Amino acid sequence: MFLKKHSEPTKSVCIIFFGGEPLLNIDVLKETTIYAKKILKDRVEFGITTNALNLTDDIISFLKEYNIVPLFSLDGGEKETNLLRKSYDSGVNVFKTAIANLKKYIKITGIRPNVRATLTKINNNKEKIARSLYNEGFYNVTISTCSPYKNNNDGISLTHQDIKKYKKHHENYVRYINNKLA
Repeated sequence: MFLKKHSEPTKSVCIIFFGGEPLLNIDVLKETTIYAKKILKDRVEFGITTNALNLTDDIISFLKEYNIVPLFSLDGGEKETNLLRKSYDSGVNVFKTAIANLKKYIKITGIRPNVRATLTKINNNKEKIARSLYNEGFYNVTISTCSPYKNNNDGISLTHQDIKKYKKHHENYVRYINNKLA
């Protein structure tokens, strides 16, 4: 009732599953999707941001069936992704697992997904990130900066000075992308 009541004034509703890792609670994602579709019918659209580690054939089929548009989050190449993303199973190569699952997603759906990387102090070279993901077959890549914090002590987040310093990397990234488009 809440969803229907509060969505009445709008033509469409977009529900995005984001934060933490939505696929860790797939039952809630499925229940929410099915409920929203039942209540709102064609007025609802869905999206999800996921690291792709828990992407199974069943989940991919569910995403496809309900037209849930994914944004896959990777942090560059193998070294950077494995350093920045940890698996609950310490023996898992996070990058290789995510790439294999993304390729499985393409095979099942026929859709080349969007991939998002976050620029940090550890992976601060946009061109290198773009090359790494492009070489894996991903061409729809967005690279965003990790938000700078006033009291940055985590060793990952960028400061305002870092962002200025990485301007040269950005120029190389733009040249790389322009060459790929030419």
